[in-house]
Amino acid sequence: MVRQYIDTAMHHMGHASPHGSADILKVLEEEGYRTIALSPQETEYGAIESLKDARKCADLFKKHRDEIDGVLVTLPNFGDERAIANALRWSGLDVPVLIQAFPDDVQQMTIADRRDSFCGKMSACNNLSQYGIKFSLTSLHTVDPESESFRSDLSRFASTCRVVRGLKSARVGAIGARPAAFNTVRYSEKLLERSGITVETLDLSEVFGRAARLKRPVCRCRLFRPRVLRCPSQRVRRERRGSLCPVRRPCAKRGRLRRSAGRSPAR
Repeated sequence: MVRQYIDTAMHHMGHASPHGSADILKVLEEEGYRTIALSPQETEYGAIESLKDARKCADLFKKHRDEIDGVLVTLPNFGDERAIANALRWSGLDVPVLIQAFPDDVQQMTIADRRDSFCGKMSACNNLSQYGIKFSLTSLHTVDPESESFRSDLSRFASTCRVVRGLKSARVGAIGARPAAFNTVRYSEKLLERSGITVETLDLSEVFGRAARLKRPVCRCRLFRPRVLRCPSQRVRRERRGSLCPVRRPCAKRGRLRRSAGRSPAR
């Protein structure tokens, strides 16, 4: 199985930032994912809010690009839409991206407590679309990272990351031409090549030709030499049956055929 690394880009402001960062990192650790993110020593709460922060995040992603399977963008509050898009663009990564936003607490909707990540997620996704960066969304627009819904989204996203990594630079063998009556199996090699998947073709007749040129191993086992037995009614050719010949698998010696009482082979 491909190593599952999810790089977490934290984008948040205000007092909710440290809580949001701790919550999401806790869930990722519980689910068995390694995270690569800016530390609180590099930026405030490990978040990216400015052009300078975006550069730091992009440089971090470039440094670990061979270890990265996907990027998780989490929004504990509105966040900075341009910093998110710039960090992903400058990193040069071509991996799946998942956008998650924290929900608001209806009991805490004051100016000091409101997250407003609902609107922040729409702004961030709009910028990613303008930048031409593809992304995935959680099942719910805003979701608690400790909920089963988000854990399910995370598992599905990790599966997507494994598929993408597994198919990058893949070489697929196509033996023989497709049946003329089955248009449903048509595909474009050029489209696959754009995604890094190369198709190697081989004519079916070449397969048969190569198989025919293979030398068959010679059996030197005495137990497998054919023996002719003459019966009163017919002449039957049989082979002594032990296990298969040593060329295929080890023989097991068996006792010799015994003549039936009162009978002798015809001469």
